[in-house]
Amino acid sequence: MNAKLVLIMMVLGLSLNLYAEGVPVDSAQAVSASLSVAPPAPPAPPTTTPKATRPNIAVIPFVGDKNMTPEQLNFITGKFSGELLATKAFTLLDRGKMDFILKEQGFQQSGACNSSECQVQMGQLLGVDNIVAGNIVKFGPEYAFRIDYIDVASGQIVQTVEVSKEGDLYQVYKFICSQGAQKLVNAVFGGAPVIEEPVATPAVVAPVTLPPETFASSLATPSQTAALAAAEPKVAPVPKVQKTSMSLKRKIAIALWGSALLGAGGGYYFDSKAVGYAKDYDLAFDAGNQKETEAAWDNLELAKTGRLAGKGVSIGAFVVGAILWFLPEGK
Repeated sequence: MNAKLVLIMMVLGLSLNLYAEGVPVDSAQAVSASLSVAPPAPPAPPTTTPKATRPNIAVIPFVGDKNMTPEQLNFITGKFSGELLATKAFTLLDRGKMDFILKEQGFQQSGACNSSECQVQMGQLLGVDNIVAGNIVKFGPEYAFRIDYIDVASGQIVQTVEVSKEGDLYQVYKFICSQGAQKLVNAVFGGAPVIEEPVATPAVVAPVTLPPETFASSLATPSQTAALAAAEPKVAPVPKVQKTSMSLKRKIAIALWGSALLGAGGGYYFDSKAVGYAKDYDLAFDAGNQKETEAAWDNLELAKTGRLAGKGVSIGAFVVGAILWFLPEGK
């Protein structure tokens, strides 16, 4: 509401200004009309993609050869039904509901329902459009899976797909079920995608909002525009932080301090060995064993030398590293 009031006041002021300069009021009205914003067009009605018809089907228990037990066939039938349901290409009749309908209708069979007459009769009682039947047979090291897609009305096999996989049953049943379901969908629908539900796509109309400042800047004179630009706050650029790398002298100093630590460790090691050799020397001397006394004395002297060398290296490396670290750059 405030924006409209500001717009009306600006248009009236422009009209008075143009009238004072000798411009007819009709011209001012034309300028006002050019500055007015037309209301947005009404949104277009949503477009709806037509829903594709999904066939009503039922998957009857699969049959197999002597290598398959009834429990395995029943499990693979359920696994295949789940894979087929995941494709969302068919309206699949629940197996529990299918058994209930057949029992209510008094459908009785002895053995597997692998004849076309039995399968069509079962589909008619269930009230579905198509029946899916399967047969699993083992040929040497691989299992072969054939799927028949039967039209209940005509009793004819509309599509047949086959999948085979080498290996034991527990290794291949997932593959043949998933690949068989996908192949059946591609064979029935020709690879065309199936749309589950209609998709409504409403037209999106972006609102057009012009703040009062836009009209004020359009009515301002060039001098006023320059004054407004000069009055805008200037943002100072953020200084870049330069990354500094460690100098070569300080890198050498760190390496020397590492050597100092190693030298100190070596000195401590030889110091502990010297204590042990001194005890050996005392024991050998008290026992009067000249050979062991001389050997202990030589080891003691060698340990003392190593201790002095370790301490010397440690102190020297530490001092030189400290000098290099605190030495001014460029020297």
